[in-house]
Amino acid sequence: MPGTKLNVRAAAIIALLGIVGALVGVAVGLYLARTGKPWFRAEMELALLPGPDVPAEEISNYWEALARGQAPRIAAEVLDQPRWAAGAAKAAGVEEGAVLITAGVVTDTTLITVGGEAPSAQAAEAAVTAAVTEATPLAQSVSGPFVLQVVQPAQGTAVSQTTPDSQVVAVAGLAGLVVGAGAAVLFVRRRGSGTAPAAASPLGGGGQGGGLRPGPAPQRPPAPHRQDGPPGRPPAGLRPGAAPLSPHQRP
Repeated sequence: MPGTKLNVRAAAIIALLGIVGALVGVAVGLYLARTGKPWFRAEMELALLPGPDVPAEEISNYWEALARGQAPRIAAEVLDQPRWAAGAAKAAGVEEGAVLITAGVVTDTTLITVGGEAPSAQAAEAAVTAAVTEATPLAQSVSGPFVLQVVQPAQGTAVSQTTPDSQVVAVAGLAGLVVGAGAAVLFVRRRGSGTAPAAASPLGGGGQGGGLRPGPAPQRPPAPHRQDGPPGRPPAGLRPGAAPLSPHQRP
């Protein structure tokens, strides 16, 4: 019965601290969800193609040059420069530090993806569009006799980059539950090991109520009957196989 009561009490402590931890985690998650700033990303897809002035008989050579990947990489490097952030922020109606412009080449293609990030979907789309418009002339001039053509405009491509509020609250609550329950388990184990009864002494000195009572002292075995005469021979007057004589019967 004491063991059962202890297990029930330990389970109650673990459950209580787990619930408290979960509530604290939910509160932290709600705070983070309310104070977190929204962040959106919009993208434009560009293709680097041979210019209209390339002779038809030489166009295959230009496609070969594009296939090597050097020209698209040069154009992407130009589009990825931070100098375009100021104009992009002005077009988006936000501060310059609130806009991020990135660009990269799609592997094994002549496509270039340009991304714009800002605090709102409209701002992100406007920022990436303005950055591409401003950077295109320079990108075309340094990449050779090629032109950048828009394959996918930025309108309608903005997506949120922040974690949904419900997911933040759920993760924070689960983390609080795990932490609270884990702390309760450690507390219960430490408390149980600290109150464990001391081992009883074999001499009876263990704990309240006495330990093991000392048993009766071991008795020594009786001494063997002393026989007169040399070993292996019966006493005088006693025939082999005969019963020993009493003191009154001895001659």
